Amino acid sequence: MLTDLSDGRGTEFNAVELRYALANYAADIMAYWTKQFSCSTSALLFMYFMEDQYRILLTTGEISTSINYTTRALEARSGIPKSTIQRKLKHLERLGVIKLDGSNILIPRDENGRVVLPRKLPLGRKITETAVNNIHSIFHAQ
Repeated sequence: MLTDLSDGRGTEFNAVELRYALANYAADIMAYWTKQFSCSTSALLFMYFMEDQYRILLTTGEISTSINYTTRALEARSGIPKSTIQRKLKHLERLGVIKLDGSNILIPRDENGRVVLPRKLPLGRKITETAVNNIHSIFHAQ
């Protein structure tokens, strides 16, 4: 069962174990991307990109090769200035984890059409899957 707690001052915190797990795994994932990209801003932008990919997967049932994520939309969502976003997206493109095509951010593919992210970021999926599985087990333990 998930524990609900109060701070003694009237603020209730529902499902504390789940809140802790979400914060812990978000920090682990952010730390991984930051190390890979040598930049926390690039890591945050990449997380927004991946979040949108998962949203597309949920709605269409397949991974999209591109999204129309504009720098203005990223600026509104993150609070990061547009000029910084443009610079960091170019940094991610140089690293080979995204490809820019006008206002589209593409998932890079190799000459055989396979997504290159597993090769470029070998631990990314493992770290994310571990977090998802642990959060799933906490949620379903109730």
